[in-house]
Amino acid sequence: MLNVLPILALIVLVFGGLFAEFFSATEAGAVGALGTIVISAVTGRLTREVVSQSLLETVTTTGSLFIIAVGAAMFTRFLGLSGLSGFINSWVAGADLTYVQLMLIVVLIYLALGTFMEPVGAMLVTLPVFLPVLQSQGLSLVWFGVLVVKLLEIGMITPPVGLNVFVIKNVAYKYVTTAQIFAGVIPFLLADLVVVILTIAFPAAVLFLPGLL
Repeated sequence: MLNVLPILALIVLVFGGLFAEFFSATEAGAVGALGTIVISAVTGRLTREVVSQSLLETVTTTGSLFIIAVGAAMFTRFLGLSGLSGFINSWVAGADLTYVQLMLIVVLIYLALGTFMEPVGAMLVTLPVFLPVLQSQGLSLVWFGVLVVKLLEIGMITPPVGLNVFVIKNVAYKYVTTAQIFAGVIPFLLADLVVVILTIAFPAAVLFLPGLL
C-alpha cells in the first residue's frame, strides 16, 4: 500500500490542479513530470541509468512527433494545391451519403489508422480531409472533436500497436504478458465502442455541457 501512495499523490496533484484550474493541460504535464522526478529522487530510484533512458526515450518520441508533424503539414499543403479536399466534398455531396453512412466511414478510417498509427499522426493526417467535409454537412466541429478523441483512445488499446498496452507491459512485465493485457482491455474496448455509438446517435448530449458554458 505504501508503494502506491506516491502514485496516488501524483494523480491527485495533477488532476486536482487541472480541474481546479491552477494550471493548464500543458502545464499539468510539466507538473506531473516534475512530481515524478521528485518521487523518484525521494525513493532513491533516480539513478543515472534511469535519467539517461528517460532522456533517450523523450528525444526519440519527440523527434518522431516532429517528423509526423512536418509530414502532416506538407500533406495538408498538398491537399490544398491538389484540390483533393474540394473533390472529396463534391464526392460526398454527389454520393448523397446519409449521416449514419458518413459517420460509419469516419469511424472505420480512425479504427483502421489506430491499429498502426499513434494518435497525433492519425489526427494530423485526417483532420485536413474531414473538417471541410463536416463543415459542408453542417455538423458541429466541437462534437466531432469529442468523437475523434474517443476514437483515438480506442486506437491506443487496439493491437498490434496499442501504445497504452505497451506502457502497461513495461510497468508490469513481471506479472503479465502482452497477450494477457490485450485480452484484459477487451471489456474497455467494447465500452468505448458503445460510447462512440451513443455519441453518434445523440450528438446533442455531447454538446449539452459546452452549451451551458
